[in-house]
Amino acid sequence: MRSFLHRLNISASTCGFIKRALVLGVLILLGACESRGPSIEALRAGGELRVALVSVPHTYYLDPGGIFGFDYDLLREFCAHHDIRLRVAMVENRAQAKELLIKRKVHLAAGLIPVGELKHPRLRFGPSYSIIQAQVIYIGGTRRPRNINDLVGAKIETLAGGLGDIELTRLAKSDDKLSWRAIDTVSSEQLLARVNSGKINYAVIPSTDFMMLRLKYPRLEIGFNLGDPHATAWALAGRSQLSLDRALINFFVHSEKEGLRERLWDRYYGHHGEFDFVDARAFLRGYNERFPELRQYFLDAGLASGMDWRLLAAMSYQESHWDPNARSPTGVRGLMMLTARTAKRLQVSRLDPAESVAGGARYLANLLQRLPRSIVDDDRLWFALAAYNVGLGHVEDARALTQTRGGDPNRWREVRRYLPLLSKPSIAATTRYGRARGGQAVHFVTNIRRYFDAMRQLERRSVSPENLRQIVGADTANVL
Repeated sequence: MRSFLHRLNISASTCGFIKRALVLGVLILLGACESRGPSIEALRAGGELRVALVSVPHTYYLDPGGIFGFDYDLLREFCAHHDIRLRVAMVENRAQAKELLIKRKVHLAAGLIPVGELKHPRLRFGPSYSIIQAQVIYIGGTRRPRNINDLVGAKIETLAGGLGDIELTRLAKSDDKLSWRAIDTVSSEQLLARVNSGKINYAVIPSTDFMMLRLKYPRLEIGFNLGDPHATAWALAGRSQLSLDRALINFFVHSEKEGLRERLWDRYYGHHGEFDFVDARAFLRGYNERFPELRQYFLDAGLASGMDWRLLAAMSYQESHWDPNARSPTGVRGLMMLTARTAKRLQVSRLDPAESVAGGARYLANLLQRLPRSIVDDDRLWFALAAYNVGLGHVEDARALTQTRGGDPNRWREVRRYLPLLSKPSIAATTRYGRARGGQAVHFVTNIRRYFDAMRQLERRSVSPENLRQIVGADTANVL
């Protein structure tokens, strides 16, 4: 929790904010006694929960591989628990979600929506599950805005009805010189693009949005946090049956107790730590200058191996910065930095770009198969990446070390705490495979996860509703 707050530039004194907000959400829901919406029994019998999902970074997004996202996964878990079909309406912003709720076309809206953002007598909020904060974003190298006085007279844009709009409206009550433009037809990314191009001075967007998009806009920086942290929650239409309220309360209490919310947050946001401007700028330069002539190699290798080609590209950037002739002091070479022994076993030339990428993809796929079956979901991929860097034997040593110290050896977020200890002679002496640069492996995986996120944003392709149904299946999700 503390690391999460640090990444959002939020004081550690708010560590108990989510739990207090969860209790508040419970009290609000329990106060709803008017029965106008569906009950959980009616939803179970009738078959589906209709949800407006806001497509903000990593809460919900479409991909050729399906639907992914923090809120989407939470919704899917809730529906699976109650044997309800999830039907989603894809919306670009919270204003569209509000409209669908008011018109009763959906039962609830999700997408890290700040409590109180969608103000309307027909709307209310469920239990809170995270916190976000409005941030003033500007171009680094220009005069940094440090407080509200620095915003007077500047060109400012934010999302209509969003967190930034709420905070600016509140501050304008005490400073009538403050003005801004609230737009209901753009996304946070489009606002950042406008700041980046110099069309406006500042954008005011949620902290999570900027955290996820910053690698794509390395020139942009945080001026200051605007207002207090806000709890986020799912918004509901009108007053629902008490059984649905209780189902939501029980689900979020259970998800907190079992660590579901924490695991999902780590999956989508946990690898975004301190921002490195030099690294981000170098990545974008490589993407624009070197990557275009290499793209087809990754596409071909992904198709042949079944691996996501953008993941392979992210691995290659971490390994070689997309330099086909790269060489390390230890002798590994090529786009995927294969050892001579591995290349010989795979029967590929390390300095041939196509063969190097194909070999690296096959090697990663082999590591995925060799991991214990007890490791599942994304954890399996993170462990395989660590093994690619430091060796499968050392990863197994770290898993054993984690287990002896009371951790879960099948969870990457726990094993990564102990993997760096393998560099200590006293600990390495107790392991089967000895000393290893475990900290380097953790850094390796973290970087690839960030580059993978960036590649998915940069290489995102539109997905039609028809293709989406084929990808995820008619019983899993539908488009309204």
